[in-house]
Amino acid sequence: MNETSFAAWCDANHAHISERPRGKKHTCKEASTALTVQNDGTREALFALLDGGVFPEGDCCDWLIAETPSTDTALGALLELKGKDLEKAIRQLQQSVKRMRADVTSGLLLRNAVVVCRGGPSNASTKWQAKVKAFHKATRCSLSREACGKTIPLSKLLSFHD
Repeated sequence: MNETSFAAWCDANHAHISERPRGKKHTCKEASTALTVQNDGTREALFALLDGGVFPEGDCCDWLIAETPSTDTALGALLELKGKDLEKAIRQLQQSVKRMRADVTSGLLLRNAVVVCRGGPSNASTKWQAKVKAFHKATRCSLSREACGKTIPLSKLLSFHD
């Protein structure tokens, strides 16, 4: 197996990556679904377009949002913008965790996966909690949901939700 650091992965995929310095916002969009992320972290943040960008084919989520690579391990989160199909969104996030872990062998810690969608069970429902638990068991990542159109801090995306 080839060893690929997160820094090398970013260099190889720079055409699909936008960087935002501390204090700046980035809006991730797909069709009529969007989420804005405010970089409140201590390092620059990067926003890598995965679906149709880094991964031109196959099943994957829309975005990787992470701290920029440095000598420390960068924290990262995966983001899927989905209208209503929550089941498909979760499948795409699971596949993306697998693909990213296969592509990046060091320097990136995927902590969270976030679905932005309209509808579905409430975050407090037993059905949603079962999905969260199953996702964590399968990927070792937290799963959360955010409402379409919100602005959230980068620190929230990169913190554990368990």
